[in-house]
Amino acid sequence: MPTLKDLEDDLSDMEKEMANLVGRFNTIIGQQAVSILKVNFDLQGYDDGKSFTAWPERSEATNRRYDSGYGATKGGRLYIYSSANPILVQSKNLRNAISYRAHKTDVDVGVYDSVIGTHNAVDYGKENNEGTDQVPQRKFMPTPTEGENAKIRDNILGRWKHEEQKIMRKFE
Repeated sequence: MPTLKDLEDDLSDMEKEMANLVGRFNTIIGQQAVSILKVNFDLQGYDDGKSFTAWPERSEATNRRYDSGYGATKGGRLYIYSSANPILVQSKNLRNAISYRAHKTDVDVGVYDSVIGTHNAVDYGKENNEGTDQVPQRKFMPTPTEGENAKIRDNILGRWKHEEQKIMRKFE
C-alpha cells in the first residue's frame, strides 16, 4: 500500500509532467495543424471539418503541357510533370513547404521560405490557396479571416486528450 510520501511524490511528478505538456502545447498545435493541412493534398480539396470543397480540375492546356515532356530529363533530372499526377502534388514541394513556427504565446502555420522551381513557395501557395485571375482557387489551408477550422481544432483536442491520458496512466 502506498504511503502518504509515495502519493505526494506521484502528485509532484504528475504536476511536472502536466507542466511539460502545457509547455509543449504550441508545438502540438503546430504539428497537428500541419498534418491536417497536408491531408488536403491527398483529398484534392479543402476540408474545414464542416464541409468539403473539391479542387477544380486542371485545364486541358495544362495537362497537354505537362504530358509533352513526361519521362524526359531536364537539367539532368527526370521531368516529373504529368496529367496523371494529382493536382498540386507534381513535386510535393508546396505540400512540404507547409510548416509551423511555435512561439511562447502563439503558433504560426503556413507556407514558409522555400523555392518551388521558379516560384517562391509563399507566393505560389497564396496564389493557389486564394486564387487569381490566372489560377483557380485550390484552397488547402484556412485564410486569416476564416476563423476556426473545426477539423484542425478537433484534431488538436484529440491529441491533447491522448497526451493527458498517457500521463494519467503512469499514476494508476
